[in-house]
Amino acid sequence: MTRTARGKEIDMASLVAANDDMVTVGNTSTNVRGDIVSSTEVEVPAEVIEEAFQEKQDEIAKQPKTTVDDLHKKYRTPGKGGQVVFQERKFKRDGKNFVEIEYEDGSIEEKEVK
Repeated sequence: MTRTARGKEIDMASLVAANDDMVTVGNTSTNVRGDIVSSTEVEVPAEVIEEAFQEKQDEIAKQPKTTVDDLHKKYRTPGKGGQVVFQERKFKRDGKNFVEIEYEDGSIEEKEVK
């Protein structure tokens, strides 16, 4: 039972069960059960959606944990004067190719790539 702000008790389970084929309000195209629907026809049942969600969560859980040190090793490389390159970005300006290098101390250097 759920209690409203005015103290009235509502049985949400029976309310959902009585209206489970009604289309929900919003931009999700689902009914109250969670099925994906088109006008009145169920296209994808909620059980299939839940299974796909659980499979994706299991995939994510099996991935190795990434630490901050791993990210630093992957994205930071030695730069000028022993500074560490934080980020490199390639771009074009006036038909010429450039690379923008941002160092750990916040300084930025642009180099033309030939």
